[in-house]
Amino acid sequence: ITSTYKKYFLDYTNVVISSDGGNIAATVSANNGTSYTTSGYYYWRIFSHSNMSNNTLASGGGSNNSSLLMVGTGSGIGTDTDESGSGRMTIFDPNSADSKFFLSEGMHINDDGNLSQQYIYQALKTSTTINNIKIVPNTGTFSGTFTLYGVAT
Repeated sequence: ITSTYKKYFLDYTNVVISSDGGNIAATVSANNGTSYTTSGYYYWRIFSHSNMSNNTLASGGGSNNSSLLMVGTGSGIGTDTDESGSGRMTIFDPNSADSKFFLSEGMHINDDGNLSQQYIYQALKTSTTINNIKIVPNTGTFSGTFTLYGVAT
């Protein structure tokens, strides 16, 4: 991540996790990956899945998460054949002198075989420039296609 762009899109497709019910998340770095911020992430998550009654949406949030949530939260990604997840994280102005903002949106087939969707609004209160991002699973290993786009604004 460089100062060339004020906004980035991180697209992830066909994310597969080796452990049933897993998810992926990210942490950011201000020193090119020497160390990563592992606390202080604010989030508000809205999610639902196809077996929730009456089009119910669930939500929740927190102010000291250890990472940026991406896909599989709320109801984890399944490991059966054809179960995977896809989505996009928008990174807003990682070079700002103000708080950093992130929006994750995605869908996946969960460990019960249902379609799940989610929107996750996130922030990190720091004036430090972000120049690196690391994606990790909460359990096991993962695979998928990840593409980072810089967006001129």
